[in-house]
Amino acid sequence: MDLPMVSEPEDFDGRGTFRWTMEECLEPAGHIGRGTYGEVFACHFQDLRLPLKVAVRTPDKDTAVVDTHTDGLEKSWDLTREYTILSKIGPHPNVVQLYALLQSSTGHTGILMENASLDLLKVVRQLHAEDTEDSVPWTTRRAHVTTYFRQTLAGLGYVHSKNIVHLDVKTNNFLVFLPAHRVALSDFGHCRALPVDGQTRVRADEVYAAYYRPSECLFAGDKKVDVSTKADMWALGVVTWDCYARTHRSLFVPDPKLLVQNTKSLEEALTRFRLQWTGRTSDMHLKEDLIAGAVFSRTFQLEKDRCTAVTLYRDLKLPISKTIETLQEPEVPSS
Repeated sequence: MDLPMVSEPEDFDGRGTFRWTMEECLEPAGHIGRGTYGEVFACHFQDLRLPLKVAVRTPDKDTAVVDTHTDGLEKSWDLTREYTILSKIGPHPNVVQLYALLQSSTGHTGILMENASLDLLKVVRQLHAEDTEDSVPWTTRRAHVTTYFRQTLAGLGYVHSKNIVHLDVKTNNFLVFLPAHRVALSDFGHCRALPVDGQTRVRADEVYAAYYRPSECLFAGDKKVDVSTKADMWALGVVTWDCYARTHRSLFVPDPKLLVQNTKSLEEALTRFRLQWTGRTSDMHLKEDLIAGAVFSRTFQLEKDRCTAVTLYRDLKLPISKTIETLQEPEVPSS
C-alpha cells in the first residue's frame, strides 16, 4: 500500500527545514523578533509551540560582535558555542532551558528552546501602568515585582557560580513563564566562560545594551577592557530600576554614554553616575527601599567594590521573604 504524500512545511525565511526527530519537521508559525545577530521564529512540534533561534543572515556591520576563537578565526555569531556554554551551565529553574541544537536541510544552525509567555520588562510595565487603573495598592504590586526580582538574582547567581559572565544582562532578557510566574535568564549569545583569574577581555562597546552597560565599559569606549561577573552586577542594578521605579524613563538619562564624556578617570565618571542615580532614586522614593535601595548602593560602584550575586541574594533574603509573604496575608475588610 502506498503511503500518502506529506508536504514539507514552509522553511524559516529561506533557511530550509529543521527536524527535531527523523519523523517530523518543525512547522514555522511566525516571526517573533530579531536582534543584531539572532532572530527567533515560533514553530510547532507535535502539540508544542516552541521558539527557534537562528543567526541572522547579514549582521549589521556597524554593531556586529566579532568573536575571536582560539583557532584565530573570526566568526560573527556562533550558536554552537552559545549552546555548548549554556549546556555546561546545567539546568536551573531560573535559566532558560534549551532543548536541542539543530541543523536545517540547507546547513543552517538553530537552537530550540522552551517557550516563554513574555519578558520581564513587559510584566513590570504592566504592573506599573495598572497602578493608576484599579484599586490594588503599590505595596501589593511591589510584592509581585519582588517575586520576579528574586528569581532574576537567583538565576544570575547560578550562572556566575559556574564561572560564566553573561555580558548582556537586561530586563527583557529575563523571560517570564505563565501561569507559574517563573523567570528565567535567556540570550547567552555574548556570554563567556572565565579563566582562572576570573576576568575576560572584551571590546567595551560590543557587550551589553548601552543603557545597561557598566561604567568601566562606557569609560573604555571602543577599546578593550577586562571584565568579570561583577560587570553583570552593574547591569542588574539597572534591571532593579526597571522593576521598582514606577516610570518608563531610563535611570541614566538621556544617555549613559554622556556621563563618561570628558572625564579623566573612571572614579570621576562614577561620581557623575552616583549623582544621577541618587537623585533619580530619591525622586522615586527608592533610595530608602530595603530591596531596591540596597541593590543600587552595592552595584553602582567600581567593579572591585561591587557585591556578588550570591552575597546580594544572601543579604536580601530576609527583606525579600517578608515582602513576598505579604501576598499570603488575608485582606482586612474595610469598615
